[in-house]
Parts: sequence; structure tokens; C-alpha cells
Amino acid sequence: MGAYGEVEGAYIVRKWDKGGNKFGFMMFKNVRDRKGLEWNLRDLKMGGYKLISNVVKFALENQGFVEQVGQKKPSI
Repeated sequence: MGAYGEVEGAYIVRKWDKGGNKFGFMMFKNVRDRKGLEWNLRDLKMGGYKLISNVVKFALENQGFVEQVGQKKPSI
């Protein structure tokens, strides 16, 4: 992932979501290509597990980030 930015931290939650899946969080800093990072993290497999990624929707640094559908998020 060094081509896109640096991993700042990771946290795996001990609980399961409503669908019975484990989940966690990763933080990146100095991301140069958000779309490329998100694309390369899609449906990644690790140790027999399929990882699903989502970009945080309500973080201040993501306001104005263009969605895949081509619509711009509203600025608050």
C-alpha cells in the first residue's frame, strides 16, 4: 500500500456486525490517490477471509470526495 499512502493504525473489533461478520478499522495518512487505494482494497482476500472496504462518509477530510456514481457529496 506504500504506493498510495502510509498505514497510520489498525484496530480489529472483538464484536460482530449484524450480518455476523468481524470488522475493523484502518487509518491511512498522506494518501496520494484515494480512488486508487479504495479500488485496490475492494474484495481483497487475506488468510481465507474476504475483506470489504468502505471510505468513512462523514469525516471532515472526505467532504467533497467524488463518489463512484459521479455525484459530489454536499458540503456542510
